Amino acid sequence: KLDHEAVISGWNAKAKWLAEQLQGIPGLNTEYAVNTMGYADVDLSWDENIIPLAHEEVKKRLKDGDPGIVYDGTTVRTHQLRDGEEIVVARRLRDFFEKEARSIQRQKSSR
Repeated sequence: KLDHEAVISGWNAKAKWLAEQLQGIPGLNTEYAVNTMGYADVDLSWDENIIPLAHEEVKKRLKDGDPGIVYDGTTVRTHQLRDGEEIVVARRLRDFFEKEARSIQRQKSSR
């Protein structure tokens, strides 16, 4: 029999870990938040003066990137991740917001 409390606890641990891994990225805010369903997600927001990308652009670039990440534009939902995938997601998000987004910013400002 499936232990639902243990499953939710696992999702919450992934969300907490992921939020911690994304701390310290200039302009990016991460928030570990328990949603209305009783499990945690990681909400992402950013200062568009530092990371000048709209949510839809971030969503598309993450989906089309390597590895591709499905992101709804505001929230990373860890309940959809298999064990270990949170590591890949953290690495990809950190790389995106630290490097790729800044490269896009430079391209936009040089036009």
